[in-house]
Amino acid sequence: MDRKLNAKASLGSYTVVFLFGILVFALRNSLNGVFYPNLLYEDGTSLFQPFYNGRELSYIFDYWNGYLYIVPKVIAYLLSFFPASLIPHFYALVAMLFAAITFVILFEMLQNFFEERFAFFSTLILVVLPLGYHHLITSLSFMIWNIFLVLVLLYFIPVPQSKYKRWFYSVAGMVMAVSHPLAVLMLPLYLYRLRMDPQNKWVHGLFALAVILYFGLGMVPKAMHFSQLSVLYHALMGGVVVGSIFGPIKTASFIIHDSLSVYGAMILVLLFALWGVFWSEKKRGEKELFFVSLYLIVSTVSISMLAGNYNEKLMIPWEMTRYLFVARVLFWVLLFSACLPLIRRSVKMIYLCVLLMGLVLIANTLGPYNGVYKYYTSNNRGKAVLEFVSQIPAYKEECQDSEEKEFILKQGGTGTMFDVRVKGCDFSIK
Repeated sequence: MDRKLNAKASLGSYTVVFLFGILVFALRNSLNGVFYPNLLYEDGTSLFQPFYNGRELSYIFDYWNGYLYIVPKVIAYLLSFFPASLIPHFYALVAMLFAAITFVILFEMLQNFFEERFAFFSTLILVVLPLGYHHLITSLSFMIWNIFLVLVLLYFIPVPQSKYKRWFYSVAGMVMAVSHPLAVLMLPLYLYRLRMDPQNKWVHGLFALAVILYFGLGMVPKAMHFSQLSVLYHALMGGVVVGSIFGPIKTASFIIHDSLSVYGAMILVLLFALWGVFWSEKKRGEKELFFVSLYLIVSTVSISMLAGNYNEKLMIPWEMTRYLFVARVLFWVLLFSACLPLIRRSVKMIYLCVLLMGLVLIANTLGPYNGVYKYYTSNNRGKAVLEFVSQIPAYKEECQDSEEKEFILKQGGTGTMFDVRVKGCDFSIK
């Protein structure tokens, strides 16, 4: 009986996290991203345009920007069977639902290190903190960053012992491993688990094989530009360490006043001091969490910044959000884990931590940029998208009594590589 009650309570917690995520996304974006979908960048040119124009299922395995992103393309292919007027809405809706599911998986992962209540409130805090931006919530193609975060979180979740759950866990991990180029960073971790967890070695072996195959067949490695280390410093210190806590506007102010290093050093000293003081009390899994999180924070940001995405704009705190999203989440996990021993010792520390978290939330979520602009989607762009999909035929079809016409949805005022171009029948021509 107690087990059933605990299961129901746990299921209720997962449901609350999911619904809370949807609520926060809705309040931030007023659901504009779903009702007025923007169909920006790859959503338009790499997903909607090719499948509407008749590209076959094999297009899923075509490269974009030097790598495969299979999951978004599979979803886009399945959605291509719906009328064109609905597809942009579905793109945004699927992305939003998956973003909420990502936080549910985060909650599951945190329960392996924290008590359920602390894991629950830690997850809700991370939902509220503006660590991402609207593309991560309303863009099907940018969903790969949430996919990569889920892949990282799965590493910390024990392999299920149930036969069917284990197969689902394995298949989900393999599919996500071939949908983001940074998945190759997981290879040494899978090899480590292959040795340390012999009971589930075939699962870790499958993950390692998927990553190796993806590295060999699913992506084109890019040269590392080590001359851009200044960008890497600003990305790690400004974007992750300081930016995760103070938000982009205050971080930009610290950069202007040349005090970024001071605030960053204070945060890092506090983090490592808390981990160091209570290191002997940490369990093996928590110590692994510490080292693996540091490795992934540094490596994901380094590869993103130095392997083709380097430019001076990335020194601006709000210009590199997607590249830092996973690192920011892991950084906050380290902060929560560092504070946990204090909370276990004293009730007063709970109030102190709540106060500090409250101040952080206020600093991060209030203000026009942190709370609104990062998650703003253009209604005018959305109306242009709705007008565009209302003009084209619901489905691509052969033109017989009417001529074929090219319909264009421009990304901006002038022609760009992200203009959406589809061909359909012009029924206005008699």
